[in-house]
Amino acid sequence: LHDAEREPDGYVIFSWVHTFNSTTLLTLSPFYHYNAANYQGGPNDYPVSTTVNQAANYLGLQGIVNKSFWRNDLEAGVYGFYQHQHNYFDNQFTDGTPNYPPSSVSVNGGVAEEFFSDRFNATKWLTIIGGLRQTEFRSTISENATDPRIGVAVRIPHLNWVLRAFYGQYYQAPPLATATGELFGFANNQ
Repeated sequence: LHDAEREPDGYVIFSWVHTFNSTTLLTLSPFYHYNAANYQGGPNDYPVSTTVNQAANYLGLQGIVNKSFWRNDLEAGVYGFYQHQHNYFDNQFTDGTPNYPPSSVSVNGGVAEEFFSDRFNATKWLTIIGGLRQTEFRSTISENATDPRIGVAVRIPHLNWVLRAFYGQYYQAPPLATATGELFGFANNQ
């Protein structure tokens, strides 16, 4: 008998696009995302056989407004999702160590983001990109982050090659839950 890992993942996404005029565009994209990560240790694992089942459901929306004028291509938008996650964690010691009871927890959380960027066409061959992304995470803990975006694109004449450089940071939300109860205490002591 062997360890087994199964990770189903699925999306349903819909986008609605509205053109206000030749320079203004609105895109709304609601989505649903299901993700699971299930690991089952084998009975011959030593010193411990682990079972981890995690399932998460996300319901969210992204909305973006694009506006072009003069030498600018502006983009502003919002992105967010609500998440419900269920975790099950169990260790069965195979070396004679006393077992801890399995832990199970369901938790909710979410992310809300606002962002703004501008692609400024300084010349026919030079584009400067700048922007900010503000993120708020809420669950058992709360965090906020403001992340910069900066870049440049240079078109090489006669070759029509475009060289791009970009720097940006992105906030990665922490997991909503891990092991709980006695098992959490055991894991912290290791």
